[in-house]
Amino acid sequence: RSANDLPSGDELRKVERALAIGRKRRAKLEGKAAIVEGEISALRRTLVAAAAAVQAHEATLSRLERRLGMVSLERDVTEKRLKRRRSELAALTAALVRLSRRPADSLVATSFTPIEAQRSATLLGALLPQLRGRAQKLGRELAALAALGNEVARRRGELREAKGRLQK
Repeated sequence: RSANDLPSGDELRKVERALAIGRKRRAKLEGKAAIVEGEISALRRTLVAAAAAVQAHEATLSRLERRLGMVSLERDVTEKRLKRRRSELAALTAALVRLSRRPADSLVATSFTPIEAQRSATLLGALLPQLRGRAQKLGRELAALAALGNEVARRRGELREAKGRLQK
């Protein structure tokens, strides 16, 4: 090679400067790439956390829907049982009301002989605790039905709130 074929000092300096600028540019781009990689990793972690939160909300919704279904079924069964016994319960309530208003009058106003009146009073005395017991049981069943209705309403509210949180 001849001396004319070799690059001059100015040309070498230009090439070296271009190489230095290229190295700086590459280092800057590598730094930006590392930052972007970090951001992507953070976004992935955020997405995984969001997916876990959505799954937890969905599990809560499923639990609430199952419990609401069970409570609604229990309420319906109790209502049906009370409806089937409605006439019996109405007669029981009416009898208790009449007896509580004038227990002695109900026997005196009849045309029973003294022995029949005594037998009736004895029978009535034996029946009253049973009637009161049945009335108390009815009161407990009605209270339970009311409580179930309240629980159904509360569970529906919880379900609406959970659905609202899931949509956010």
